[in-house]
Amino acid sequence: MVWSHPEGPIKGVQQVFPEAWKRIHAIAHHFADKKTNPYNDLVQADAKEMGVNTPFYVEHALDGDPVAEQIHGILGDVAMGKVISKWMSDHCKAPMVLANVCCNGCTSYRPDMPDEEINKMQLAAIKNNPI
Repeated sequence: MVWSHPEGPIKGVQQVFPEAWKRIHAIAHHFADKKTNPYNDLVQADAKEMGVNTPFYVEHALDGDPVAEQIHGILGDVAMGKVISKWMSDHCKAPMVLANVCCNGCTSYRPDMPDEEINKMQLAAIKNNPI
C-alpha cells in the first residue's frame, strides 16, 4: 500500500503511518533548524570527543514505542529511507539523511558525513542510551 500508493510512496507513508510521518517530519525540521534535546546534547558531546565534526541530530525513543518501531521499519528500508531523505532535504531546504541509530533512536545528518563519523555517532548514542 505504501509503495503502490497512486500518489507515490511519500503519500503512502503519510496515510498508512501518520504518526510516524509526523515524528520523521519533526526530526527533519529539528535537524534543519539546529534544535536540540538532552539526549542529543549528550551524544553530540561524546561524538565530538571522538572526532565527529559533521552536524547531526538524534532523538531517543523508548523500547516498545510503536511509532518508533514504525519509523525503524520505514527508514530501515534502504530505498524508502533514501526517498524520504530526499523529500525532507528538499522540503527543509537542508541536505540530510534520515536513519535509525542504536536502539529506538532516529538520526538525521548531512549526506557528506564520513562512515567513520557515523560509526562514532552510533557509539556515542549507545553509550548515552538512558535505558
